Amino acid sequence: MNDMSGHMAFRPPIPNRTFALVLLPGFSLLSLAGVTDTLKCANAVLGSEHYRWSLHAIDGPCVGSSSGLDVNVPGTPDSMEAGSNVILVGGRNTQNRESVTLRSWLRRTAVKSPLLGGIFTGSRLLAEAGLLDGYTAAIHWEMAAGFRESYPGIDVTSTLFEIDRNRLTCAGEHAVADMMLNIIANLSGKPVASTVAARLLHIRMRSPAEPQAKISLRTGSRNKYLIRAIALMEENPDEVLDIESIAATCGCSRRHMERIFRENVGCAPIMYYRNLRLERARNLLLETDMSCIEVAVACGFQSSTTFSNAYHRRFGKRPAKEFQGSGGMDRSPAPAPLSLPFRETIIRGGDQCEKAAA
Repeated sequence: MNDMSGHMAFRPPIPNRTFALVLLPGFSLLSLAGVTDTLKCANAVLGSEHYRWSLHAIDGPCVGSSSGLDVNVPGTPDSMEAGSNVILVGGRNTQNRESVTLRSWLRRTAVKSPLLGGIFTGSRLLAEAGLLDGYTAAIHWEMAAGFRESYPGIDVTSTLFEIDRNRLTCAGEHAVADMMLNIIANLSGKPVASTVAARLLHIRMRSPAEPQAKISLRTGSRNKYLIRAIALMEENPDEVLDIESIAATCGCSRRHMERIFRENVGCAPIMYYRNLRLERARNLLLETDMSCIEVAVACGFQSSTTFSNAYHRRFGKRPAKEFQGSGGMDRSPAPAPLSLPFRETIIRGGDQCEKAAA
């Protein structure tokens, strides 16, 4: 069954309404609320405890969010209710939690859970465990270039979220509410989802096929020449196009193109293009194992010296320092082994209760 966008409508393998949310260090509070507040509102609309959710953590009872607020989450991943839909909630700067223990737990969970998902960098953990190979997956547009380079076996999209068979991936933040509204529409009907969206003052329920960040939204301009020019630049980060040819393709003169860029984004098109390629370079250095030379080539720089100087002017440090500081990727200490005993926080219809297990 297809929705109006042509995307395959989500039909869960098991109509399970229980969600286990695993909070990763540096997770996004907005992403977490996108799940919990949407489900709580759905329960209010339905007048019953139709949806249930619980919070869990990998590294102990206190998890720091990206905004600096800490959340006490006594539950461990092993404490979640059997048969739950499991979602890893990450953030824009969530550290890499790669470890043998975590990979093993994720693979066991993939077999048992009807739906295994990742929000923001939670998707990266699934990819590291090999659980997204052969799947279509969404990740935040700022991370997409590095994600594609690191995991060529994944079909990475620029959509808000993807639900491919028993895998769920979401770009994060406001897209999470859209994802949950679509899930509610499929489990409880579109009228329920529409009422939930109205109560949350969510203007409309976006389909999964919608792009994450339109150029007009990022620039604050609807100028057709500007939008087309930036699209051409983003489509060609490695083989740099001449500004003259970009202007000709867009149907205007170079002088007109330069005036449009200065009026709308505050710099010349050649500078905007270079900054765009440098942002891509930084993401590749931080999120992949690519060397500085490989990154320079992938981002259209003719020599390592030119790349290094441009990078230093833009970010205040040499790319080699950035690469050494991240080890190619963030190699954080491995998390503590997942073990019992545990204490679990369960939230049913917005009410909290604790249970202990030996």
